Amino acid sequence: MSTLFRVVIDSGSHYGVVDPEGSYWPARLAGRFFNKEKSARPIVGDWVGGRLEPGGWVFVEERRPRRSVLTRRVGRFETQDLAANVDLLLVLCSLNEDYNLNRVDRYLALAHQAGVAASVVFTKRDLCLDVDAGLTEARARLGSGTEIFAVSAETGEGLAELRARLADFADSGGTVALLGSSGVGKSTLTNRILGEERMRTREIRAFDGRGRHTTTHRELLRLADGGWWMDTPGLRGLRPEFGAGEVAAHVQDLEELILKCRFTDCGHGDEPGCRVREALDSGALDEDRWRSFWRLKSDELHQERMQDPLERRRERARLHKLMEDAGARARVRRRGFR
Repeated sequence: MSTLFRVVIDSGSHYGVVDPEGSYWPARLAGRFFNKEKSARPIVGDWVGGRLEPGGWVFVEERRPRRSVLTRRVGRFETQDLAANVDLLLVLCSLNEDYNLNRVDRYLALAHQAGVAASVVFTKRDLCLDVDAGLTEARARLGSGTEIFAVSAETGEGLAELRARLADFADSGGTVALLGSSGVGKSTLTNRILGEERMRTREIRAFDGRGRHTTTHRELLRLADGGWWMDTPGLRGLRPEFGAGEVAAHVQDLEELILKCRFTDCGHGDEPGCRVREALDSGALDEDRWRSFWRLKSDELHQERMQDPLERRRERARLHKLMEDAGARARVRRRGFR
């Protein structure tokens, strides 16, 4: 009879699961998973059905239905599932030289697309000369409805407020996941929140203030109070996988502003009655936030087009032609050196 397990490690080459009692077991997937699309395979956070084999490992036979899944686009036609059954996503961004609100906005869009609650955690506040200025800029860019924390794993500043936010999820057995760029401090924060050195960390680089990549695979940790904590490798690039209209839902206030423009096809430039331009000129709308929104909107429109098989063929043909032309130019250059 199949037993319920949860996937806690997926390194790409091996799996690890835990049983209802919290015991860890190495696992292998049934062959049928490799005869389907890669998205059908279990990932960290998935609940799976399997059986314990005499050799001390679990044979995974089925993947149970998911409550949520965080997905990003890799390349033009492929997607990658990052984590399953997440209840709260902590989007990490450092307050030192790696401060990047465009990246944060994309992480928030990814969480919204998955239907997952999200909070932004700014790390390394002890290395920031003006914390208040950074947080003020963040609130203007990300919107008043975004929950923001500023913490220092070194000094402990801000950790009490963050722990209070996490308590409700942990008490109910919820899953909290961390996402952020490489070296932002995910592993260090994990160790501080858990109260023990569970994840390896490294010092930040002196020449640019960035941390160095340490986590190499997604790992789900079982907490003493029954909750779950997921640490993940850093992501430098992120393109959320959007469905139609999901960018609008992510930034509903901007969509409502656009609908107030005099013309339905307003380009938000010099057109008369453009409410977006008025808000930008008056300072009511942050210029960087508008640019970030428009980049997300462009990604959404591209992904909508790629749902059409004819458009996908045209795009592949266009890319193939670009590669052929680049190869031809390289051959001409090589002949010129002879």
